[in-house]
Amino acid sequence: LLTSQMKVYLEIDDEQAEKIAETAKELKKELAEEIKKLNAEALEKLLSELSANQRKKYEDLVGDRVKNLK
Repeated sequence: LLTSQMKVYLEIDDEQAEKIAETAKELKKELAEEIKKLNAEALEKLLSELSANQRKKYEDLVGDRVKNLK
């Protein structure tokens, strides 16, 4: 939305461009947080298929990567 050609074509002024950029930044952050949450949920569903022993082995193998998703 903020390419130079689009700004000219839509006649976006500097104030609008700043607001659009800030909104885009906030949305990107929200999306990243949602993706992290969904990844953690997906991993948990997958790990629930493992036995306790298999899960422990998996967690020992990948270490903090599992903890960082939560």
